[in-house]
Amino acid sequence: MPKISSPTRIIKKQYLTLFNLLLAALFAVVTSLISIPAAADQAVSQTPEQDTTIFLSMIIGTPPPAESYDEDFSAGIEPWAARRWSAGPDYEITHNDGCDDGRCGFLDMKINNHAAYVIASPIAAVDAPFTYKITTRAKLLDRDDGDAYGIIFGGDWTANGCPGNDFTNCFTEYYEFRVRYRDDNGDKFLEWKLKRVEGHDQNNQNFGPDIIDWKRLDGVNPDSWVKWDIEVHNNGQMHIFANNAQQAGSAKDSTYINNHYFGLIGRTENHGTHVLFDTMRIE
Repeated sequence: MPKISSPTRIIKKQYLTLFNLLLAALFAVVTSLISIPAAADQAVSQTPEQDTTIFLSMIIGTPPPAESYDEDFSAGIEPWAARRWSAGPDYEITHNDGCDDGRCGFLDMKINNHAAYVIASPIAAVDAPFTYKITTRAKLLDRDDGDAYGIIFGGDWTANGCPGNDFTNCFTEYYEFRVRYRDDNGDKFLEWKLKRVEGHDQNNQNFGPDIIDWKRLDGVNPDSWVKWDIEVHNNGQMHIFANNAQQAGSAKDSTYINNHYFGLIGRTENHGTHVLFDTMRIE
């Protein structure tokens, strides 16, 4: 399966091809103008004007879906940006060029108020449906009970501005894999669940059924980095892995199997949330 190291490289390659097409089209137009006789009595050509609609759509069109995506955030986070958020959030999404536990360069997501979330995405498309694996590494900082982060996949996009004025252009439906930090009187652990988001309320909070309800994650240091993998099969079967160990519980849901878009999410409950993401890979 081909591997694409950066969405920026995809775009550069496409625009180089389109530039060559533009030069070819310009050459054809100039050639046709030169071939028109200069005589005043020359009959006007009956050839209709060439329709430029298709050509222009090629220039401004979005990149086609790719079978893989690989971003480690070492050089920056562009084109990752906020695409959906709850009402009245106070958040920051920045590039952190520091190092932690041998890793350097992160997508740094911070939400300062409670009961809020923000979704970040590059609006890059993954060719679906096919069997693929989503991988990210994440670490919560300044941890409090209820701090959460997660992975968004199976998201939609209308090809208009994202998020747009009313959040109707993208991520109106998706799967949310959520990881939550718990501190129960000193018993610190992570738990996770998988949710199918079917819509959003007046405060832009999502709603929909839990495909897999909360499950405690044992054998993992909740204060350290955790590598998460989600296997998505073309029949809708999904499996969850933490630090390469398969977790109990799997789901089968093909509702959004044809949706192409993905992202990362930070969430708060009673306190602010600060999370670092080290990588985002789909293969």
